[in-house]
Amino acid sequence: MVGAIAVALCLIAVPAKAQSPVFDVAVWIFPPFAYVDDDGTPHGQAVDTIKAVLTEMGYEPKLTVLPFKRCLADMRHGLIPMMLPCATNEERRAFMQYSAPIYYITTKLWKKGKELSSCWKDYNDLAGLRIGVGLGYSYGEDWDAAVESEIFSLDLARGNSAELTHFRMAAEERIDMFISDLAVGAFIKEQYAPEFDDIYPCPKIIGEKRPFGAPVSRKYFDDRGLSTSAFLARFNAVLKRIQAGD
Repeated sequence: MVGAIAVALCLIAVPAKAQSPVFDVAVWIFPPFAYVDDDGTPHGQAVDTIKAVLTEMGYEPKLTVLPFKRCLADMRHGLIPMMLPCATNEERRAFMQYSAPIYYITTKLWKKGKELSSCWKDYNDLAGLRIGVGLGYSYGEDWDAAVESEIFSLDLARGNSAELTHFRMAAEERIDMFISDLAVGAFIKEQYAPEFDDIYPCPKIIGEKRPFGAPVSRKYFDDRGLSTSAFLARFNAVLKRIQAGD
């Protein structure tokens, strides 16, 4: 009981001159928002932002790189308090609560060749095509309806980099198009140049820009008698100041 109280006090309020309590964050690789250098050290906008917020809150961030599915499993079972930002859905909201957006995702369909005439205006234009997508993502009601109607077929990429897998499949013409965020796609093209110089995004956005907030584990906080809402209120207040450049 004493240990639990000590942990709770660390998460709620950190004395100004006390040694900063360690705060664990699960890192999944999603460049350019999160990637590792040759030494295995995490970098990227999401990494830097969360480290800055937690440090200002009085914590010492401890980052552990894990496969995405392992991040979700550890959050579900309350083994870790926070992971890097990810997309939200009904299943994940059942065991995680999200911060304000750390960044936004702009999703487009990418293809081989820069001929815009072979892009799309509505989902009927994609009839009969094989389209690469990442597991566990929804791109809005219209997209879900098109998937349900089986207008086109899906290739569900697995592994740590679905986007890279689909870049390679598109280059080899094993799929017709694939979904990727603009920033992620641009990063992959730059990192692997000139391998994917002939892969381009179509002009039309799929759905709307999607917010990626940092989730916290409901079970982790509940097991310690803590409020996820109270923690995120503090987190969001600091995040707002940092994003405003204050």
